[in-house]
Amino acid sequence: MKTKSSQATLFAALLVAATGANAYTGLQTKLSSTDFAATVEVDSKVYIDVLGTGDAKPGNEWGWSKDVVYDGKVHMSNNAWFEPSYVNGEASGAWAGFRTISPAGVTKLRYYARNDGSQYAARAIGLRFQGAASEDFSDAVDLYVIPEMALDGLTNKWQEVVLTPSAKYSYFRILGDYGGNLCEAEFYGTTADLSASAAPAAPAFTKFALINGRLTYGFTAQSDAYTYRVERRYAGEEEWGILARHDYVDENTVVSDSVAVPLSGPAEYRLVAVNAAGETAGAIESVDYYKPLDGSVLSAGGEDVSNVFDGYVSTYYESSEGDYYVGLDLGEAKRVSGIRLMPHQGQGWINENDRVNVSDDPAFETTSYSGKLNDSWNPVADGFVTNYTFEASGRYVRYVPYSGRKCSLAEIEFLTDEWTPDAAPQGFGASGTTLTWDLPSVVCMTARVIRTTARYGGSDTQVFDMRGDATSWTDTAAKAGVTYYYTVRFVNNVGGVEYAGPASEQASCRYLVQIERDERDQSQLRSGMTAYASDGGDASAMFDGVVSWGSWPDLSSDVKVGVSLGAEYVVERFRFYPRYDSYGLTRCNGAVLATDAGVVSERCEVSTENGSAQWYEFATTNHTPASRFYMMRDDGNGFYGNVAELQLFGYLASDVSGVVVAPTLAAAWRGSRVSVSWEGGMNVVSCDVDRSEDGGSTWATVASGVTGTQWFDDGASAKKSYLYRLTASSASGYAYSAVVHAAGVGAPKGMVVVFK
Repeated sequence: MKTKSSQATLFAALLVAATGANAYTGLQTKLSSTDFAATVEVDSKVYIDVLGTGDAKPGNEWGWSKDVVYDGKVHMSNNAWFEPSYVNGEASGAWAGFRTISPAGVTKLRYYARNDGSQYAARAIGLRFQGAASEDFSDAVDLYVIPEMALDGLTNKWQEVVLTPSAKYSYFRILGDYGGNLCEAEFYGTTADLSASAAPAAPAFTKFALINGRLTYGFTAQSDAYTYRVERRYAGEEEWGILARHDYVDENTVVSDSVAVPLSGPAEYRLVAVNAAGETAGAIESVDYYKPLDGSVLSAGGEDVSNVFDGYVSTYYESSEGDYYVGLDLGEAKRVSGIRLMPHQGQGWINENDRVNVSDDPAFETTSYSGKLNDSWNPVADGFVTNYTFEASGRYVRYVPYSGRKCSLAEIEFLTDEWTPDAAPQGFGASGTTLTWDLPSVVCMTARVIRTTARYGGSDTQVFDMRGDATSWTDTAAKAGVTYYYTVRFVNNVGGVEYAGPASEQASCRYLVQIERDERDQSQLRSGMTAYASDGGDASAMFDGVVSWGSWPDLSSDVKVGVSLGAEYVVERFRFYPRYDSYGLTRCNGAVLATDAGVVSERCEVSTENGSAQWYEFATTNHTPASRFYMMRDDGNGFYGNVAELQLFGYLASDVSGVVVAPTLAAAWRGSRVSVSWEGGMNVVSCDVDRSEDGGSTWATVASGVTGTQWFDDGASAKKSYLYRLTASSASGYAYSAVVHAAGVGAPKGMVVVFK
């Protein structure tokens, strides 16, 4: 059903002074140094009202002054931000602020960090937003401090923080230590009376229903509260999550709203009221979950009633007076738990005392349920009326007007609270250990990720459930060097019974990390690692995160350049960027990656045709752990270390010392028997060979404890098709290899096959 509901307005266009008994007239708006107008821009004409340290530099385009942070513009150039380090040297205490005409409490903050790179945006961490009653900020109070956890979201976007004020101030500022680097800051607030002697009384919902992925709710604002939260808590959890906020709502205001909850599991809900003295939660609400049933349309005399099932309230069906009805053939017996309908043009009185029939008889001569709708007609804000009194099961369901009245409907839905996910997650994909999928058309579900290091499952299988509208998941517990297999399925819980739909296609990932790069500062090596040059030269330019002109170590001929890691690592992939001209391309062509024990890659072919540099990526051929990796030429010609950047991808060898990784498998007919061979793997003690003759539905172990790298299946028949896999075992566990088909055609037994 397609419905639309109005959203409660959260911010007024203009804040006016509070008067009378209602303390919250006028909602929160942007605070400026001249007024409380939400649209006022503090531009160059009112710079005199901006307070702080550091002035604009006359005749200089570089604008590291206090003024730019309040000019209403997020500058796309990299020279218009407030940077305390340039204003006040390397010491702390630089700030940019303003005063207001009337004291105000801050209800929301918005800020935009420097927008030309994450390493600069990160300088905003620790920046303090303060309020004070005194112009010298001697009584300053921290309203908000940008936390470390904000780093990932700081670059190139507005950040927003909602606050609940307990006091009002006339002076506001941002205060930074080294850096700060804000392009823009906005303070929003209210001049309302924030005082309160006690926390508010418990609020209550006036309406509450969850149908097909939307929670519809309502409440009336109290005299002792100004902010309200709608919160949800899933079954078995302690923490409440916020679904919706309504800030600075006037007394006696009737709030009617809805919020999408498209993938929710069994949960409890509550309404929380807030004032300056505290907050109080209302009674916990629980709700059943309903989904419209689908089926073939039924009607009296075969009349076209499709308009009542088209999802549009602007279309309708209206019969003559007489024996008319609207219904569905569900195809099979299903549980029917309720009905939701909207009368045509608000003619609710026509529908009072109408009936609903549920039956396995298409003529409805016998019914499992025949019930009357509620006498009272109380539509919710969107015009729908819902009845949840059914406890019936049947194949056929219909709506029958009372005593020969017209059947006058704009929309109707027959509801069920018992259903099973009917499809596997679509749009499933994986990028590294981050999985993504599309939201399904059904609702009330849990997205379940199943992870294992064995392709077909095993003792290390783990399950991760995400309730809510999740469409992605990142495996933050993945260990570098281990291959993981992932599937996703949707799960529904009804009445304590778990229903799981089909699983997605399987995705696999061998998790690698960038070994040498510091996670916080991409221009630095990790702690304990140092750049290496065999002639003692400075190779640090290879690890500064820059590939521009001049950013390579220009060393002597035949030099080896790389990195000493401080511990043993396994490198599976590497990439490098040659010197930024034709010399680099020429000299890097034919390079190899090596360790002190020998070469670990093929000869690197670098294209010199286009005359410009680019990233080149290669795999290693030897995964022996080493503590130093470097590039060199394998033909004796000069190398000079002409590499602008080198990046290594792999894992710490000690992290996977006990993890078994299955070898790569191959199988092919050799005369009248199948040769099963394998190579690679990690920590493998022995292998079992498994064979399937039915396409992988069932498997049988045909060889156990094989310690070599090849086994012949003498029992194979040329008349059959076979799949093979390995179960690779170690002292700590096991893992399955990929499944392979026996390539080629087998010769009948008894024949002599001669190869020339």
